[in-house]
Amino acid sequence: MAQLNTPPVSSTSTYQTFLPPPEIMAARDAFTAIKNATTTLDDVLDKMIDYNYHVGILGSKTELANDIETISNDIDDQDKEHKKALHEIKLLLDDFLDKQVINALKAQVEEDINKEIDHLVEIHVKEHLEQRHIPEAVKTELLGRKSTLELEHRRLHNSESKRANSLLRQKDGNMLLNTIYADDGNGEVSKDYPRTLNDLFDLDAPMCKSLATEYKLPGVSDSREKNLNLLLRFFGIAYQMVRTGDEKYRRVGVVC
Repeated sequence: MAQLNTPPVSSTSTYQTFLPPPEIMAARDAFTAIKNATTTLDDVLDKMIDYNYHVGILGSKTELANDIETISNDIDDQDKEHKKALHEIKLLLDDFLDKQVINALKAQVEEDINKEIDHLVEIHVKEHLEQRHIPEAVKTELLGRKSTLELEHRRLHNSESKRANSLLRQKDGNMLLNTIYADDGNGEVSKDYPRTLNDLFDLDAPMCKSLATEYKLPGVSDSREKNLNLLLRFFGIAYQMVRTGDEKYRRVGVVC
């Protein structure tokens, strides 16, 4: 079978080198084995003919001719099988080269082109902005407006989260709580923020105090129930912990 010649890849090329998959390597090994087997059979036939020609111990010329013909037929049959196998190997190689490699190269080329376009656009935009010489005062004002917009976005998020949380009821214990940014939007969502309504009601005393302090809520104390009520109001939950006659607390729905 003719060797597959591939063009050399330059040192500046960004394309990846595609190694043949195991199936193709196995096919090449099988092809080599077939060639070796055919060569071996030809050698055996030549040696048998030479041996019988010189020694003459296998009987008459007719018997020798029949034996040789039988072996030749066997070799022809094997040769047909080998050619069939070689044809199948060629189909596999053609499919690999025509589809898999080409498609992979096409995807790589498209990716490289997109990256190059993005890079060029970034360079031209930067050059354009630099050429316009935007005053520092204008840049500072733009940054200030951006910060203001981000803060307003966080405050709007807090407002919508509290409204959504106010709709949660006890039967919604496993529903996710909507997050609240600390410090009126200037801070972040606490890493200890309860995941669900049940998680909120299950907070222990230290965590209730820690969260209330982190969110800068007024009136933080050592009482779990008081701190929990602060969190419930701040998160928009329409419940409060109320002391009953047996000195225990229970959840009571309220209008926040």
